[in-house]
This record gives sequence, structure tokens and C-alpha cells, in this order.
Amino acid sequence: MSFLTNDKLTIVGAAGMIGSNMVQTAAMMRLTPNICLYDPFAQGLEGVVEEMRH
Repeated sequence: MSFLTNDKLTIVGAAGMIGSNMVQTAAMMRLTPNICLYDPFAQGLEGVVEEMRH
């Protein structure tokens, strides 16, 4: 399966509702295999990563 680009996509504020939706959308659209998530709220960020594993 191919991706649109191999460039890194960084999503700042990924632990929030909009950020987590952006992560899911980027993954579903197969934009890039290099998605970097950032948010100072570690517990929320861990939740987003757990959602993406399922």
C-alpha cells in the first residue's frame, strides 16, 4: 500500500478532540506513514495512541 507522501506530519495538540480526529483522518486517508503527535497533556496523548492501535 502506498502513501501520498513520506514527509513527516506533526499534529500539535493531538490529545484534544480535534487533534485526535486529525490523527485518525490522516491515518485513514493514508497521507503519510510518519505521523508525529505532540501534546503536553501526556495522559490524553496516551489515550489517542491507544485508540490508534485498535
